[in-house]
Amino acid sequence: MYSPEFLERDLAILQEISRAIVVSDDVGTIARLMLDLAIRHTGAEKGSLMLLGDNQELSILDSKGIDPSLATTYRVRVGEGIAGRVAQSGEAVLVEDIRTDARFLSVGRDRYRTRSFISCPIVGELGVLGVLNLNDKTSGEPFTTLEFSLLKIIASQAAIALKNAHLLQRLKSKAVELEEVNRMLVESDIVRTEFMTRISHELRTPLNSIKGAVFHLQNSERFPADDHGEFQRMIDTETDKLIAIVETQLDFLHFGGSGRTLKKTIFPFGYHLLETLRSRVLGEVMASKNLTLRVEPGSGPVEVDGDFIQVNQMLVNLIEGVIHYLEDGSAMTCSLEKGEQIELSLISSSRLPESVLKNHFTGDSFYYDDQSSGSIRLHLALKTAEAHGWKWLGVSDDSGFRITLQIPHAASCSSESLT
Repeated sequence: MYSPEFLERDLAILQEISRAIVVSDDVGTIARLMLDLAIRHTGAEKGSLMLLGDNQELSILDSKGIDPSLATTYRVRVGEGIAGRVAQSGEAVLVEDIRTDARFLSVGRDRYRTRSFISCPIVGELGVLGVLNLNDKTSGEPFTTLEFSLLKIIASQAAIALKNAHLLQRLKSKAVELEEVNRMLVESDIVRTEFMTRISHELRTPLNSIKGAVFHLQNSERFPADDHGEFQRMIDTETDKLIAIVETQLDFLHFGGSGRTLKKTIFPFGYHLLETLRSRVLGEVMASKNLTLRVEPGSGPVEVDGDFIQVNQMLVNLIEGVIHYLEDGSAMTCSLEKGEQIELSLISSSRLPESVLKNHFTGDSFYYDDQSSGSIRLHLALKTAEAHGWKWLGVSDDSGFRITLQIPHAASCSSESLT
């Protein structure tokens, strides 16, 4: 049984470990803190904290009292040496004298002053993460069972700290990755928008030339017969230009086609909507027109089945497309409601041009006079919704406009909160 003195010591150590976990999310720093605690409270001269790699080799992450050149190069496979055997078995070992311990008679310890050591696995939920080793007590005495128990406590806390640090590093890495994906999507959308805008203008020139040539041929009695060949050559030349432009556009769309393949997953739509509305890019667009946006996220989790990258870009295109037509200083509301289906609505007291509603929400044609960036963004948002099987509705009258996206509920729902 523990004496009050040892119990008080262990509680103090646990408090130190808790503070150490809070101090840093860096794996190296946590290893150093844990090893310092173990050495300080056991009186060891040497120690190491080893991590297990994907190649099933243990390497030293941090050490005390060991030659630095050895610490940086030393590797041991699982099942080999003392640390390797401990990692393989997942059981901690306390050896008072290696010369009399049948488990390790074949293992040499020329680098150590004494023959007593402790080797303790660091075990997480999915298995062994590493091994914590202590060697050579300053007093020259063997390690005790109390010190052995203490090291097992430190090792178990180290497993928690290392797991948390690893998760935080993965989270940071994922955040950087998502930021890069978002940047690439925005840049890709800008390039696509500029390309389609340029193509729309380039299409007009040959089409107008062809239309003019056809007009002259239809009224051929007014012109000499010698002019007919010139008009025919004009039609032939401008038709070739038109074909080249269309082929270029198709090549461009084919280049981006792989990115439009839907990779559906069930994801929290409400969360992604809020993240999009809070994005820096959208904030800058709204600030440029002095717009205000009120969000009504509804209550409870809202999950949909879709390609969340394309859905995020659809939301950006939709909102920026609508903003293009709003007057400076306008106010807009974004609401999310759950009923038989999920409904995302954009509402404003400003009116949208009738042509926008006709061509994007009630009409079938895309090639019309309005070739602005706002029109193109609305078109891209509409196509993404159609690819998901979602439906857009749009209404505009004297009181303003309301655009609603109707989305089926996901097959299953989780408990993740919208906010």
